[in-house]
Amino acid sequence: MSTPVQLAASRLLASNTPVIPLNHGKACRLHKWPEKAFAIGDFQAGYNIGLRLEEGYVDVDLDSREGSALAKHFLPPTATFGHTGRTTHALYRLSDPTSCDGRIDLAGLGRRGYNVKLDLRCTEYGKKAKFYTMVPPSVHPDTHQTLEWLTQPENPSSISWAELTSRFFTLAVASEFLRLYNLLDGLSGHHSFGLFVAGAMRSCEWPQELAQDVFDAVMAEAAEPDLEDRLGALRSSYDADDGHRTGIPTLVNALDRIDPLSRFVELLQHPGLPFAATITKGMSSASKSAAVAPLLDLADGLQLDALEDYQLAQLMHSMTDGLVRHQKKWYERMPHGNEWRELRDPPIDRVIAVAASLR
Repeated sequence: MSTPVQLAASRLLASNTPVIPLNHGKACRLHKWPEKAFAIGDFQAGYNIGLRLEEGYVDVDLDSREGSALAKHFLPPTATFGHTGRTTHALYRLSDPTSCDGRIDLAGLGRRGYNVKLDLRCTEYGKKAKFYTMVPPSVHPDTHQTLEWLTQPENPSSISWAELTSRFFTLAVASEFLRLYNLLDGLSGHHSFGLFVAGAMRSCEWPQELAQDVFDAVMAEAAEPDLEDRLGALRSSYDADDGHRTGIPTLVNALDRIDPLSRFVELLQHPGLPFAATITKGMSSASKSAAVAPLLDLADGLQLDALEDYQLAQLMHSMTDGLVRHQKKWYERMPHGNEWRELRDPPIDRVIAVAASLR
């Protein structure tokens, strides 16, 4: 009598789905599994079943509860599976597999990771398969939970690599936002934190419509009772002039109190997001200088990458009397009179515009 895994394997093989036997719990330790064409006889009793991530197959692993809850807001409908009714994986077929750059593991990037348990697994175009994902009706060897399809497995949605990755990074931002927001439960500060996030999004040049999509989804999953107040904070941040809104430094200070290990600000500025920022905010002095350098026609031998903030400010002030820096703060001259207002974020875009106009 066939086991549930053997029946599932037979059905998937009939639809030309590249499944493989997992002969060691979640692992396949069979010789040449990346390229071998398996048959139903290879799926022995007690084995699990895996989907080999090749031929444009992509698995979005939603390992965190925040990512699982928010996926429906940012990922298109597709073949999904999980356990106990919770979506933990979403499968897609790339419409342009030649564009695939390979795996994006947000939990494992960098020294500390992103504190976001999201993983987009696939095989880079032209390379031998490196990854697979355990699929239903496999039994997880650690939790002993049986995986179940939440939609039809034979029909993963088709999507381009660019669209999938941009949605994936947007989901990552929303997931970290929700995680941090939930850490404030039982404490005061939800209103202020929403305001800080909105100001940082504007500083990072998020389009307001996309920022509102993230706010809408996060507040819905947080069951925020004062939704209009949070959305009002977003609107006021985008309506405010530069001198009367919060920015990245304010959010960084808040994160130091909520979770010092969070890399939320880096996620807000990730180049994989679906919009193009003119320049990354919150950079170091050397990085600011390096970014401005190509647009400045200065004397030979001047090493901009060695300049401190105040030296860069002096150079800029020599080009325009509308910007000054004093005691590590930037100030802008008001349109009338001799009044100055503090700028919460370094006016890098304005500096670049001034430098470019002098070329």
